[in-house]
Amino acid sequence: MVFIWLQAIVYILGRIPISVANCGVREFALTSLLSLYGIAKSDALLMSAIIFSAHIFLAFIGALYQLSWSFKKKRSLQSTG
Repeated sequence: MVFIWLQAIVYILGRIPISVANCGVREFALTSLLSLYGIAKSDALLMSAIIFSAHIFLAFIGALYQLSWSFKKKRSLQSTG
């Protein structure tokens, strides 16, 4: 349950475009909030990298789907027109 609300808070705060020495709000929020549960900062930063890479991976899948859909749409318009 903690991970669910923590993920929601970090996702919302991660939209703020602030970064100092390549550490942004997402990393700060994860290290701060997870330290309350006794998790080391290095583990929290690893979790931040995993979350970020998961978002990038899902965006890549969405982009591939969008391209595939637009090519199918273009082909169907050319064949009918």
